[in-house]
Amino acid sequence: MVKYLSIDTTKSGTMLLPIFNETMVKLIDENTIYLGFGDFLFQCVNANQALVDSINNALSVAAELPSTKAVSKVGIPNKVRIVGPILER
Repeated sequence: MVKYLSIDTTKSGTMLLPIFNETMVKLIDENTIYLGFGDFLFQCVNANQALVDSINNALSVAAELPSTKAVSKVGIPNKVRIVGPILER
């Protein structure tokens, strides 16, 4: 069963993104994060390491969830906003 990461964005609403084994998160700068499951770039406001840590935590939680619970929600740190995807390959 596929599991999903739930990310609240200000432009696109709540997005459900499939999680794959090779999922990685990278902080590009305060305006951009890279999510390596499907090669998404997200436009952000005040992105920081706390956001990356929160996404990694949600990925860890998803890995431990039983197959009947397919969604892991990302907690967005204070003063950080994820606007929405800016590139999908």
